[in-house]
Amino acid sequence: MKKRILILGITFVTFGTLCYSQKKETVITDGVENQITISETGMYGGTDSEEAKKYFDQAAKYGNEEDFNNAKKFYLKAIKTDSKYVEAYDNLGLIYRRLEDFDKAIKYYNKSIEIFPKGQMAHQNLAAVYGIKKDYKSAINEYEAILKISPNNPEGYYGIANSYMMLSQFDDALVNAKKALDLYEKINSHHIGDGYYMVGLINYYKGDKENAKEYLQMAKDKGAKIHPQIEKELFTEKKESKKQNQLETKEDYAKYEKDVVNGYNWLMKTPIETEPTKRKEINSFLIQWMTGSPNVSIELSEKIVTYMDCGECLMMFMGGWTKYALESKDFKNKVKGNLAGTESVIKFYLLNKNSLGQNKSIEKFIKLKRENKLEEYIKSNI
Repeated sequence: MKKRILILGITFVTFGTLCYSQKKETVITDGVENQITISETGMYGGTDSEEAKKYFDQAAKYGNEEDFNNAKKFYLKAIKTDSKYVEAYDNLGLIYRRLEDFDKAIKYYNKSIEIFPKGQMAHQNLAAVYGIKKDYKSAINEYEAILKISPNNPEGYYGIANSYMMLSQFDDALVNAKKALDLYEKINSHHIGDGYYMVGLINYYKGDKENAKEYLQMAKDKGAKIHPQIEKELFTEKKESKKQNQLETKEDYAKYEKDVVNGYNWLMKTPIETEPTKRKEINSFLIQWMTGSPNVSIELSEKIVTYMDCGECLMMFMGGWTKYALESKDFKNKVKGNLAGTESVIKFYLLNKNSLGQNKSIEKFIKLKRENKLEEYIKSNI
């Protein structure tokens, strides 16, 4: 159980970035967030071959259009033309990762490292792929390689801390997380909030709630979003609203069913940046009602709720499931509950996409819904 909670909590951590000019893509697998870095021509000196450069540029164009098979084809042409074209190997690793061919992604990142052993970006991306595969020990090896190249790079310590946390080796995780945070603070990095959050999470899972709250509060002050479960446990005020105080018996929960539906409807129709105080109050009430309800039981599948980095989206999934259950009185239908929750997230995301930013996991569900395959997907992944 502790491991499962850990996976939920970690999804709100954002990986820091290397001190290069790079594009990045966030990847969430089984609830774990990793960040893949995309190289650009010129990072390692590029190529002297105009033909290889032409293939590379065409591959990059296909990659930006998410035509990954053609991108793969042209990156392969680029490295066939210039077998030392490091950027092409890096981006080929990225393409194979997107195609979920992780073994080939590892192969090409290793080839990049073979050509240019000091390529920190390739080591970081390789570590991220190992993280996706849950091979955290191999990920640690790659982060340690980064530190051998650049001893004061906070990303090496941060990645090691993250990997040890996933292995539930919290003492080792905390040592490395504090080193990363110290380096972030020394350079006044905009990733300081990530460092506070990592240290806070590790303390939380170690059972040190006092230090967890201290560091997580500093992370919140830097704009971090805390997982609702942790937020409720550590930061809920003692003085609760009248409704919350009365949620004690089965009859109390039944009495507020209409308020739950109305609260969900308000969250859906109101732009995410509007009335933040009221939104926070409604979220707090809904979380308490949904987690304590004797009738509504929500199960979060890591294969369906693949957007745990979006706290508001998670709330709308739970709210959509709850609304369906209350209005239909169909409390045990997991398929319909997951479907209602997912459709709720899709609607909320489309209404607030400009504020939320693009989320590839939710975009995938939009495509499934458009193709009338969403319910089939949910049935096969419960």
